[in-house]
Amino acid sequence: MAPVYAAILSVLAFLTAIARGVLHNGNPDRILTVAWLSLLVFAAVGYFAGRLAEWIVDESVRTRMAAEMAAGESVRTRMAAEMAAGESEQEAETAAEADDQR
Repeated sequence: MAPVYAAILSVLAFLTAIARGVLHNGNPDRILTVAWLSLLVFAAVGYFAGRLAEWIVDESVRTRMAAEMAAGESVRTRMAAEMAAGESEQEAETAAEADDQR
């Protein structure tokens, strides 16, 4: 994502600087120098903005996945406890029925 942001912002800055220079009847050397510097500066800004966006998305996904996994574990633990309790009740009922038959 970072290289894409860098490319988009740098080209946009470059073209904007050229358009500004042409509209103001600037010196071609000065126009190209400003456009080139704009390209470099906005490539760096775009790269860091893209890296920040990647980090935010990755962290959000990681946090959501951890929460879902924890919720899944708690459901499994609760189901296992309920199953164990159900087996204990069945064993108690079976023992009670055996006592009744004697």
